[in-house]
Amino acid sequence: MKPLLLMTAAGLIAIFTAMQGEPSHAAAAEKKPSEPNACSLLSIEELGRLLGSPIRRPRPDTAEKGTACRFSVGGTDTLNISLWPTTPKSFDEFKKTLSDGGARLENVAGVGDAGYYWDTRIYVRTGDNGVTVWFGVSVDGVNQKRRQQVFSVAQAAVNRLR
Repeated sequence: MKPLLLMTAAGLIAIFTAMQGEPSHAAAAEKKPSEPNACSLLSIEELGRLLGSPIRRPRPDTAEKGTACRFSVGGTDTLNISLWPTTPKSFDEFKKTLSDGGARLENVAGVGDAGYYWDTRIYVRTGDNGVTVWFGVSVDGVNQKRRQQVFSVAQAAVNRLR
């Protein structure tokens, strides 16, 4: 049963990646300076306070739509932040796609206009901006400390985007 769950999770991540678009250097060059950027939305000092660990310089990723960034946390983990344009309808459609694919989702209140956890990953919509925050190291099961950390980062990101 566990291999099936892992294959399902891998498939859903592939769907999410496809919906965001493959990395494109041309798209990164066309981004407007006023668009939110996942690497500069929150400072490394602010992230360090939120996570209680030292944060190293951001490493940007590019995507067809939006931006993504990885931050080294305490030298042993990676915090990932993705920002992308969305609408209430497309945000809800993606949530339904995950759910229909077998993902266990849990609504989360107190951050953005809508949000949900998928294990220890958080997806949030604020206005026409989508935010995803997760750690790179996979943890079996739901880890409440990780959930609180991604919630805190998502909440800070939402406050900055408003």
